[in-house]
Amino acid sequence: MPETTPNSTASSSEIIKALALRHGQHDRICVGVYQRNGYGEFHLRQNFVDGIDAVARVIEDYYVLPDVGAIWSNLQKLQAGATSRSKETVEAYTNILIDIDRSVKTDAQNNKINATEAEREVLLRTANRIAAFLREGEYGWGRGVIADSGNGFHLEYATAAFDPKTGKDLYSAVLAVLKAKFEATDVNLEIDLSVTNETRVITAGADLTKVLIISKVNGVDAEGNPFRRPFNLTDDLTLLEKALRENPDIALVALDPIASFWGKKDSNKDDDMRPVMESLKEKR
Repeated sequence: MPETTPNSTASSSEIIKALALRHGQHDRICVGVYQRNGYGEFHLRQNFVDGIDAVARVIEDYYVLPDVGAIWSNLQKLQAGATSRSKETVEAYTNILIDIDRSVKTDAQNNKINATEAEREVLLRTANRIAAFLREGEYGWGRGVIADSGNGFHLEYATAAFDPKTGKDLYSAVLAVLKAKFEATDVNLEIDLSVTNETRVITAGADLTKVLIISKVNGVDAEGNPFRRPFNLTDDLTLLEKALRENPDIALVALDPIASFWGKKDSNKDDDMRPVMESLKEKR
């Protein structure tokens, strides 16, 4: 599973492909959508549908809307006709999710902070190491799906169907082994054990091998010294334009969080923001 990622964002066919790993063709599926209301606050809309095609239609309706923050579906199999996600409505454990994230997610004032690019690079390398480990041996797990979770990475594998108690016990044992083997005290990294919860959900993302990520810019300064810095909209729109031209299948460009891409501009000043946004509009 490569760390570099060659081309486009998720199409509907890629979404269906990812969902086919997680769900059966005719499963009862909960699709959750976090969407802003008129006051700018996120609220949850849950859609219970039957089958992967129905889920894909829900996702296609929502994922291009600017006020949608996240879309997810249930991880474990729900009972037929379920109208809620609860311990009582889970029919079987059918998936294992490995959540590779940071162990420290707040600053000294206990404010939540986003992962740095350096931290994300460590997490991605670890996700690839775990995937390679799980592929080894007589009972190799094959290729799972690796997805960007925002501040970390998810590895997801389909399993045989287990009754909830057996599935949860096996799931916990697998995560405990991975935690012991891959966590290290000298890096900000953890394997999340809470994902064994029956009602856990996971974003409806795509395989990262179908995603182009531009995070760093390499160059040489006026004195001839090489540098590497974060991509920003002030200085690097020509690079974005080049990436779009070289990858014509790209259907969506995401800047998340957009505040990380302003460079030295002040987002509170209209005189700073207007030229950047006008230049970005010209690249459509």
